[in-house]
Amino acid sequence: MKTHTPTFYTAEQLTAIFDYLKTNNENLYICALLVYECGLRETEIRLLKAKHFNETCTRVIMEMQNSAEKRVLNFAVPQTLHELLKVRLSDIVGSEVNIFTLTALPPKSHYFNAGWMEVKRELNLSPEQNLDTFRQTAAVNLYWQTGNIKAVQQFMGHSTTEVTEKYLKGLGCSILPEVQTA
Repeated sequence: MKTHTPTFYTAEQLTAIFDYLKTNNENLYICALLVYECGLRETEIRLLKAKHFNETCTRVIMEMQNSAEKRVLNFAVPQTLHELLKVRLSDIVGSEVNIFTLTALPPKSHYFNAGWMEVKRELNLSPEQNLDTFRQTAAVNLYWQTGNIKAVQQFMGHSTTEVTEKYLKGLGCSILPEVQTA
């Protein structure tokens, strides 16, 4: 049976990746920052339209519906993206336009992952590291920095702290005893 060893990005890797993406692939740069800083999933990010952003590009509100649940994503846009998104959205005519394709249609489901394969080769990243590794790295870093399971739960959009505990444990993160009983 194949076991999964969690992989995270080091601070140095994060800097190198974001620097590379900012210069070489603006769409993937936006995606990676939204995964890392907002805890969004790539599948949610690729559906972003102009209508989901407020006028100053500082906030996103988006309804998500899947077979199991309906949830509203309401999050602050990372400061590093404000100006970039303002410029991008100023070129868009119509609220139903996708911010990546600049059409009414979202990118294909493999769009970001295909671009990510090139980044992994270029930066010599581990085969296990992918776009979701940004989300995992952010969750573990937030927990290590704060020890606050509720903050991680909110960041990840998990329904309960038990789900978050299980997620963190699956990533090899030890849960503090006082959190386990809270």
